[in-house]
Amino acid sequence: KIIQQCDPESFQFYIDNSRNLENGSRIISVVPNSSAVVLQMPRGNIEVINPRPLVLHYFKDKFNQGLYKEAMLLLKHHRVDLNLMIDYNSNIFIKKCTDFVNDLNDSNLIIQLLTELRSIDVMNSLHFSTSPPNHDTSWESQKLSTVCKTIRNACVSVDEEKYIFLRSNVDTNLSSF
Repeated sequence: KIIQQCDPESFQFYIDNSRNLENGSRIISVVPNSSAVVLQMPRGNIEVINPRPLVLHYFKDKFNQGLYKEAMLLLKHHRVDLNLMIDYNSNIFIKKCTDFVNDLNDSNLIIQLLTELRSIDVMNSLHFSTSPPNHDTSWESQKLSTVCKTIRNACVSVDEEKYIFLRSNVDTNLSSF
């Protein structure tokens, strides 16, 4: 059997993802406020899985609520490309980058996001068959420099002492863009 995609009405865009299960597998429960699904296999085994569509749906909810640390930790835990933090709604990310830095309050997470930053738009390439409405396709050409500058400025405005190493490293690396 195949677990079907999230309902497009509630998710607003389609996700190309499905998972093969043993014949006779049954969904026992969906864990509230989580992406976890409890399955019972034909032999009686109980398994907990986190289907990618539910992970992405849960991420979307956390991001839209402004719970950026929870959203990023969810992506990190389920090994989803962290570029989704930026590409899901780049306009909101840029506008609320100071809130993002405040909520994360962890230089290691910020460094990890910057380390994994790529110019491609993961909304178009990795996870989604169609982009959300009003998704800017010219974003890829300016993504790296815009995100690095925005995060640097947000870090400096939040706590220049805490993020001083980030400021000097990002300033040096931005000259190559």
